[in-house]
Amino acid sequence: MTGVSPGTDAAAGGATVTVTGANLLGATAVDFGSRPAPEFAVQSDGSIAAQAPPGAGAVQVTVTTPLATSTGGGEDRFVYDPPGPVLAWGQNSGDLGNGELESSEVPVEVHALAEAQALSAGWNQSDALLQGGKLLAWGNNEFGVVGDGTYEQRTTPVGVCALGVSECPDGPYLEEVTAVSAGRLPTLALLANGTIAAWGGNLYGDLATDTERNPYPLPVCTVLESPCKPENYLREVVEIAAGADFSLARLRDGAVMAWGENAQGELGDGTSTGPETCDAENEACGRIPRPVSGLGEVAAIAAGAFDGLALLKNGTVMAWGADEFGQLAARQTWVEGFGLDLAGDAPLLDHAVAARRHRHEPEPRPSHHDE
Repeated sequence: MTGVSPGTDAAAGGATVTVTGANLLGATAVDFGSRPAPEFAVQSDGSIAAQAPPGAGAVQVTVTTPLATSTGGGEDRFVYDPPGPVLAWGQNSGDLGNGELESSEVPVEVHALAEAQALSAGWNQSDALLQGGKLLAWGNNEFGVVGDGTYEQRTTPVGVCALGVSECPDGPYLEEVTAVSAGRLPTLALLANGTIAAWGGNLYGDLATDTERNPYPLPVCTVLESPCKPENYLREVVEIAAGADFSLARLRDGAVMAWGENAQGELGDGTSTGPETCDAENEACGRIPRPVSGLGEVAAIAAGAFDGLALLKNGTVMAWGADEFGQLAARQTWVEGFGLDLAGDAPLLDHAVAARRHRHEPEPRPSHHDE
């Protein structure tokens, strides 16, 4: 190897890093220390574009080909910037994490939370991914969205229980988490093995389980069974996004799966009437993951309250679901299913993510933000 550029990233990872060197064609793996790059591709000039995973400190970048694995040297050093304190502000039902219930118009420091490498703010809860893959959560816990096995309000961070563990005051806790996404009812955690842990409300099949709500993590399952057999876990997941009452997952092959509420076309299956019905009002829903229609190769996903977005590898942005506030750049109240081409690019997708909790909530209410 002859170089790694850029040579630094935030602890959360996510930067596109160019790896240069000889004989990199046919690369089968790119690793940042002990963590594999979530995605990488060999370019026409023989270099490799790799996505940096979350990490800490200085690590060695290695490339594995069918012939060998690169050896260490100063040119393959990659450094993660140390994280700073976590600040929060806005409405507070415990979700500011400062031990209080008073709302704040100025940033306050989340209690006893250091080394957070990624954050996700839900409607009334917050999650912090720590270095090493542990997850902490806090906030209103009515639907079990904190994931600590209880429905008790938490005003300071607590550990999220390990997969299938119903109580965890002293552990064991969920580990090997690489990403987290908090919605209104569901909270999703992407694990290092490419599966998803989900907890919280399940009124519309948001968790892909057969429970009404679940206050501790369970695997997202491809069939409706309890407990879910390992062979039926949704696998090969590289990205997750939680909406108000539905969930999205991008797979390694570029496909996007959706499950949960579908009353406004959130599942992108061409309808707003099925494939099933959920809750007392018989809302359209899907209880297990199903493919979103008509996408092609997807590079990134995002979810608003009732709308989904996908950035294709050709730079086009696709959108589906509710359009009450113009989320889809369309004139319909909602787009049933898929196929709306925004002819946009990555910044458009980023804007949709930023706008998510400002304009698309089920009920008007102030929202909180972590930084």
